[in-house]
Amino acid sequence: MPFYQLKITVLEDKDDEFVRNLHSLWFEFLKEDGCRSYEVYRDIEKKNAFSLTGEFDNHAALEKHFRTRNFEILLGAARTLGESVRLIISDILETGGYELAKSKIGR
Repeated sequence: MPFYQLKITVLEDKDDEFVRNLHSLWFEFLKEDGCRSYEVYRDIEKKNAFSLTGEFDNHAALEKHFRTRNFEILLGAARTLGESVRLIISDILETGGYELAKSKIGR
């Protein structure tokens, strides 16, 4: 299952503007075919640093997401308001809850 993380640090005085732009895009990302989840996190210590994560059914859905106008708008906002952008793309090997986490202890 493909997954990506987009880490964005925006200019310190632009974080509220970035959040406003991101809010409407987030709802649109969740409506995309093949999008399992889309989450946004804000750093506790550095309030202008964000981490966006998207999980998709398959690689075709992820690639389609990257070609959407909304993803282009997100990157444009990051480029205009941001200091740095880092994209990480990977595959999820396992998912689970407490039992999965517990099974990893002592391995």
